[in-house]
Amino acid sequence: MKKRYIILISIIIIYFLILFFFMGYGKIKKEQKEATVLVGENTVWQLEKNTWRNIANKTEVDKLNWTEFTVFINNENIGKYYLWYDTKWYLFDENKQPFLYDDGTFFAIKANYDVKLLNFTPTKIKDSTLINKVLTENNITSATEFTVDNLYKIDFDSDGVVENFYAISNAFARETSPSKVFSIVFMEKSGQIYYLYNSIADNDGQNGCKPYLNTIVDLTEDQIYEIVLSCGYYSMETPHDMLYTFEDNEFKLLASNQ
Repeated sequence: MKKRYIILISIIIIYFLILFFFMGYGKIKKEQKEATVLVGENTVWQLEKNTWRNIANKTEVDKLNWTEFTVFINNENIGKYYLWYDTKWYLFDENKQPFLYDDGTFFAIKANYDVKLLNFTPTKIKDSTLINKVLTENNITSATEFTVDNLYKIDFDSDGVVENFYAISNAFARETSPSKVFSIVFMEKSGQIYYLYNSIADNDGQNGCKPYLNTIVDLTEDQIYEIVLSCGYYSMETPHDMLYTFEDNEFKLLASNQ
């Protein structure tokens, strides 16, 4: 009888150990992730205790000077460099010698875990079927001039099936003067449409922004990539950078620089 109780207690202990390993340990590991992400010249996001926050305070940004980051230009890993900020990020090697790089999409990260980026290339949209459907859904009856009409083919959830991401806009149209200015980004997967960004407003001549996929990066080590979406404005105004994750069958905003 005593032996039977010992076996039963042993089974219960093993069960809870297994439960902790698959649930508790994973949660603890997730909460211990720390990362600082730089997007372009003006966006700094920091991950602490599973929460992203935007860093806009100059004092906090200055603390990152001479910190080593892994740097990506146009989604290509160019190595680890020490960074210094003065209206833009300057790169220095381990000997504090400056490293010059061509202009392009700038992304840098310092993290206590592995991070992966996907490379991608936009193409022009040729089939307007889905575009017309989305415009109709948003009560836009005519769009004679697109200033953005890009298609991105990306397997962002690592399921072996390529998803189609569309970015469309008529912001800053020169030939026409539409009554409504729109900027819309959405994903098509298995016939379903999932919106990332949807902005529609009355046209005042200079409002709206041109959206584009900036960076596709796995920040959670789950092989489902987060999406950095950016939107450029009319003047030299700082682009609107947004970090999205796909969860519960929808895109959710994790961080923004606005």
